[in-house]
Amino acid sequence: MKTWMIVRKADLEVMGSYMAEEKDDTSNNRSYLLAEPHCMHMELPEDVEARYAKCEMVGDEATLMHSEDKELAEVDAAWHSLRAERDRRLMATDKYVLPDYPISGENLQAMKDYRNDLRDLPSETVDPRLAVEWPEMPEV
Repeated sequence: MKTWMIVRKADLEVMGSYMAEEKDDTSNNRSYLLAEPHCMHMELPEDVEARYAKCEMVGDEATLMHSEDKELAEVDAAWHSLRAERDRRLMATDKYVLPDYPISGENLQAMKDYRNDLRDLPSETVDPRLAVEWPEMPEV
């Protein structure tokens, strides 16, 4: 099993990773759905840890390598994880704010406030590596 990194073509930002025998093997992951056509899949070299991987141009070729600053890489990974969890929580509440969802005005406002708190979380977080105080989802 190989580790494949998803790299955005526009700025060479590492977007994520997945495990598969071949880069076109999508049987165990759905990363490819998000990646194409704006991203490329690159096999992670054995001497590079996925959480510290960065992509740079070496000559005419995009190359995966270790970030020189592992602390910065850890912070970047923590921000990515925080935003991914925030997005997951937002998606879990999407149905409550649809116009045809049966919800009282009071509960709708509570859900909108919760979702706004989720959106504000990254700007209110100093260091995502520390414990994050997640807003509590209202009972609807």
